[in-house]
Amino acid sequence: MQKDDVLSRAVKADAARGGHERSVDVVPEPVPDRTRGWPAFVIAAAGGGAGITLMLALADAMHYPWGFVPFATSIVLVLGSPGAPQAQPRNIVGGHVLSALAGLIACAVLGYTMWSAALGVAVAIAAMQATRTFHPPAGISPVVIASAHAGWGFLLVPVLAGVLILVAYAWIFHRLTQPVPWPRHWTDSSSTRAETMPRQDPLP
Repeated sequence: MQKDDVLSRAVKADAARGGHERSVDVVPEPVPDRTRGWPAFVIAAAGGGAGITLMLALADAMHYPWGFVPFATSIVLVLGSPGAPQAQPRNIVGGHVLSALAGLIACAVLGYTMWSAALGVAVAIAAMQATRTFHPPAGISPVVIASAHAGWGFLLVPVLAGVLILVAYAWIFHRLTQPVPWPRHWTDSSSTRAETMPRQDPLP
């Protein structure tokens, strides 16, 4: 009874103020998921396998060790979850370039050690979030640089050349196989910001 009385008083108080309803945040309808259903699963898997094959073939042609090319998880992300904010071209290119830069600078300062790898990853996370180019798979680059004793050429090949090839491959593959085109956007960072920044609820 006491709870009912409290609720009744609250309703009456709201009515006395004019009965205005609180504004409700409208959540935009998500982009249709193109990876649902077994046919889509098979297509995505085939695209990922073909992408990995292309990446390794190019690495062999340029005499790079397979582990020296940090794009395997990027291929998994962009083929398996193409609608994700982190799977858009801005994030793929920006994330990999910034992460490689962070690793190269850290190694130039601290040498090729685990400390430079750790510092590079930490700086890469901050840089990607600050520039709204968050792309988790790119975080491996400082570790690859430190372990392989890579020089500044790593930024151009395999990183910059690799991300451009990856984006071109993903664009062609999705155009040929998916009803919803990829990417969702080329340069817009608003959805990435919403994904990477903590949610702040409005004051009551």
